[in-house]
Amino acid sequence: MRLSLRALLAPSLALSLCLGSPSVFAQDDANAKNWQMFAHFVNVARPEQAKPFGEKLLGLDNAAFLDAIEKSRHYRVEEVNKIGIADSLSETWRAIEDKYQAALIERSRDPERIRADIQQLGGNNRTAEYRAIQRLKATGQFAAPYFLEVLQDPSQRKLHARAINAMIEVGNELTYPLAIALPNLDPVTQEYVARVLGDIGYPEALPYLKLVTSSDVGSSVKAACLASFAQIADSSGVDATGTAQELFVKIGQAKYDVGTRNGELLGMDLANETGIVWNYRSDGGLIPVAVAQRVYADSLAMQNATSALAIDPDMTNAVTLHLASNLRRENRMAGEADPGYQLPHPATFYLLISGAPQQKAVLERGLADSDPALALDGIEAMAKTVGNNVLLGSDDSRAPVLDALFFADRRVRYTAAITLASAAPAEAYSGSNSVVPVLGQAVRQSDTLNAMIVAPRGADSLTASVENIDFKAVGDINLDRAATKAGAAMPGVDLIVYTGDFAGFEAMYAAAKADGTLSISPILALVETGVASAISVNYPGVQTAAPLKADGGDEELDRLEKLTEQTITTYGGDPITDEEAEGYAVAALSLLDTIAGHKLIYNAADAEPILIEALDDDRSAVATGAANVLAQIDSPDAQKGLAAAGLSRVGDVQIAMLNALAESAKAYGSKLDREATDALIALVKSSTGETALSAARALGALTARPTSDTTGFILGN
Repeated sequence: MRLSLRALLAPSLALSLCLGSPSVFAQDDANAKNWQMFAHFVNVARPEQAKPFGEKLLGLDNAAFLDAIEKSRHYRVEEVNKIGIADSLSETWRAIEDKYQAALIERSRDPERIRADIQQLGGNNRTAEYRAIQRLKATGQFAAPYFLEVLQDPSQRKLHARAINAMIEVGNELTYPLAIALPNLDPVTQEYVARVLGDIGYPEALPYLKLVTSSDVGSSVKAACLASFAQIADSSGVDATGTAQELFVKIGQAKYDVGTRNGELLGMDLANETGIVWNYRSDGGLIPVAVAQRVYADSLAMQNATSALAIDPDMTNAVTLHLASNLRRENRMAGEADPGYQLPHPATFYLLISGAPQQKAVLERGLADSDPALALDGIEAMAKTVGNNVLLGSDDSRAPVLDALFFADRRVRYTAAITLASAAPAEAYSGSNSVVPVLGQAVRQSDTLNAMIVAPRGADSLTASVENIDFKAVGDINLDRAATKAGAAMPGVDLIVYTGDFAGFEAMYAAAKADGTLSISPILALVETGVASAISVNYPGVQTAAPLKADGGDEELDRLEKLTEQTITTYGGDPITDEEAEGYAVAALSLLDTIAGHKLIYNAADAEPILIEALDDDRSAVATGAANVLAQIDSPDAQKGLAAAGLSRVGDVQIAMLNALAESAKAYGSKLDREATDALIALVKSSTGETALSAARALGALTARPTSDTTGFILGN
């Protein structure tokens, strides 16, 4: 992100443009002449003659480059830009703009230049004073330490009044550093700074003013801070009630919320894509620390939370704010060094030691803010530190891990399901019937998506439209009838599409959420405007759009395709890598294997269709894992699926399928028809080595066979 040149230009540099030929130079200076000639040839539309002068300017250091422009009486960068730049000169002009921007920033932050500008405030030359103030405005927050340097120096007392006035003119950008410094200053300077903060009127100063008035300070300092506090509260209209620590949390939460929206904050150094965090040290005064712009809001939220906790160590919401902002900061830095971070341990350390209530609060915040990384932090911490009574919730307290089963990001859903399945609870709980279907989601790898249509009228037509955009689809007039069809035709439902009135939607939604296998499916409601409004208010997670037009043709199908893609993508969250997907699938299958083998409250059979589909998965670990689970499910479909895979797969995967088929037959007897048995006999006859042994084992386990089957092998028939 970069600032506009208009925003960077100090008003003192904005002079009128002379559109005539080159005139007398401010000084006899070759660099200034090069700039004048460049600007002149741009003005008269002769870019080929302007370019050599521009290239000479680009060869200067930033200070000489800026001097050359400032010495010109007539041409300024902004005015030249208004003339219009020819295409052949555009690359050179962009380089000049970038260099000018960098030079302005560099000069505006030069300590000696800032000190010199502050000293200009005490002279008798009003024009020089005006220009100095304009330059200090361009310097912004970086002028704060140098203003304090003057105010804390008794020998410069004559300059204090004008410095204070200039600080007020510089305005909002000074609030944050001055407020940070306020509690640490001597009484005289505290009064000065309190007055400045009050006149600027920015609410960020409120907790610091409250902090000083609550401490042991002289009556004049306290009076000045109280007056400024009231002035800011009145002028800004913010809620200024509460203690200093409560105000710190309010300000910190406001910063955090801006970070949630990825908005801009006062104090961002947009040109350098950083944010400036200010600290005050007794031995060095105000110290600016540049942090990555993407974590600036989190750094400010942490700083405010820390200030609150320094006053009240038991302030629960301040701890939550600190944990959440620190974790989000760490997630957004993605392993890069953060120069503003001062704690000895990573953010996850503090979450682990914080205990269940704070971990739940962090998870709830991650879910509420649609922040998958933060939600994962909360789930993983709870999985490592809390027991089932907390993890699964209670009658009066629903656990946020259960809500995570229905979160839009698949990583969060999978991790929640893995965590809940790993807990191996002894009794069923609210939401337990959704755990296995989510584990099944983690196993699936299929290019074909399945949709279920619920439409009181026109179900067949809408089903056909959805099939035309490459879904496998079934539909009916209500959810029960559609679900019966879906259960027979597809391994899972990736999308529910509804059309109808609001009462019908409410009935459909309630039935879907009561069904563990459907409660995790995203919903697209194609409804009229009034119905869409009611759904959006009462069911904000549901996507709505206008119904399909009967005569819309390909255009309506294109719209339907975009809507379904958007709904499923939103529910899926950020893309997941193949490696991650396989890791989740293997973990889910391991848990399903445990569930099937130990007869827990969860039912592995809820994932049977997905497991049968997974037998054809090209990831061998997933295919064999699915076979191991199916071998423990007492179902004809499970055994038939194993037999079909044992006949069609090759190599080690085929051997695993045949062994799983043998285990299924040992446990539940033969559930295969004669055709499948004959195919297995043919495989035994045609195969050799380990494959033949595994096929023979499976055939031997299928006890419901005539003696002649064995005799044929003995006689070599």
